[in-house]
Amino acid sequence: MKKIRICIDEGHGLSSYKSCLKSLDPNQTKEWWLNDRVADKLESALKDYDCEVIRTDDTTGKTDVSLSKRVLKANNFEADVFISIHHNGGINGGSGGGTTVFYCSSKAERKKQAQALYDAVVKQTKLVGNRSSKIVKKGFTVIKKTTMPAFLIENGFMDSKVDLPIILSEAHADKTVVGIINFLTTEFALQKTVVEEKEPVQQSYELKTLKRGSTGNDVTIFESILKKLGYYGGEIDINFGPACVKACNDFQQQYPECGTNGKPDSSWGPACWKKVLSILKA
Repeated sequence: MKKIRICIDEGHGLSSYKSCLKSLDPNQTKEWWLNDRVADKLESALKDYDCEVIRTDDTTGKTDVSLSKRVLKANNFEADVFISIHHNGGINGGSGGGTTVFYCSSKAERKKQAQALYDAVVKQTKLVGNRSSKIVKKGFTVIKKTTMPAFLIENGFMDSKVDLPIILSEAHADKTVVGIINFLTTEFALQKTVVEEKEPVQQSYELKTLKRGSTGNDVTIFESILKKLGYYGGEIDINFGPACVKACNDFQQQYPECGTNGKPDSSWGPACWKKVLSILKA
């Protein structure tokens, strides 16, 4: 199945004149920064989905890519959907604003999809548009000349005393991304990538041959097993000392095939491990 192709368009470069109203935001945060934060988060979130993604903008903001180049890149990519991310202005310090979604196609389906995008985002952000038209048909170049379903979202007003504290927050950007992805899931069949669970790799561990002077965890295992079977009467430690040698020889006395030429040899090797483990399994 062909992966869905998604084109993300961050609306402006850093050189754009648009910024937050100074009386409300002394830092006069650039629209580019607000747009890019959402675009970056969306691009990152889509890595968990079965899709291909491109950006039409310069992600550094240094170049304000022309509208014609954005359109050409999206069309050459043969994207299935185009989403342009913006933040609005025009309230001049008032309390109006909210979210607006623009589309251009005359197809009835496109208007329904624009409404679905608006609803999905606003459901998350609660930044309801309070203007008469929340879904607007308008011939912006990037949504008019692209050849796929295309939408431009104005994600709140940078000069609204109600919107601005919200759109400056990290949470607003995160919620916007959730809304866009929910829209893509319902309207464009976007699906999460299915990760096949692999069988865990079985690690093999070869127990060491032990003899007088050996140390380590293998000695502790030897002592614990032979103590359980009644051959070892010493303290459990990591040193293969006299008590271990005696236990080894007593075991080999009972099971001659574990020694050398049928006799105890004070050495605990592979044949001994194999035998004692078979006894434990029985």
